[in-house]
Amino acid sequence: SPDNQHPWTVEANTLHALLQQVQVVRGGAAKPLFAIDELNNIVPAITDALAHARPDQDIALVSSARHEDNTFYSITAVTGRLFVVDGRLNLIVHDARVDFYDAARGSGMAPHFTIGSRTSEGASQVQSPSATNKRADWLVLSAVSAPPAPAVVPAVPAGMAPPAPVAPPAPV
Repeated sequence: SPDNQHPWTVEANTLHALLQQVQVVRGGAAKPLFAIDELNNIVPAITDALAHARPDQDIALVSSARHEDNTFYSITAVTGRLFVVDGRLNLIVHDARVDFYDAARGSGMAPHFTIGSRTSEGASQVQSPSATNKRADWLVLSAVSAPPAPAVVPAVPAGMAPPAPVAPPAPV
């Protein structure tokens, strides 16, 4: 696959808003993929990971929370892959609700997670009003742009007038 546009800078609020709209379709009903508390915890880590990733790296995501559509409100995990191509954030979800917690407690073995894949489709179906589906498990979210650089205004010492504007040179 072509190189990603990493490192990539994105505003945390923008990323939070995009991911908050992602839904998983289970049993014909659409539910939020991420819980709000879960998003509050993972967005800073994702923004940092995107800002430090190399073009040949994707971001692996494993996030656990109590999701509202779980049986008995148990702890489950969301697994996926994130990367930026053509100025758009891509999210591939392998598992939307992995029941790792009860399985690990019952077996005494550490859980194994599989993240989303570009080459093989996962079982989860995701959707978002601010995205298009490349596959049922793969969303291409709205354009995510780096925040504009702040304007640099030179400081003027107290009691001094700001410098007069300089006219551009006359054409030759």
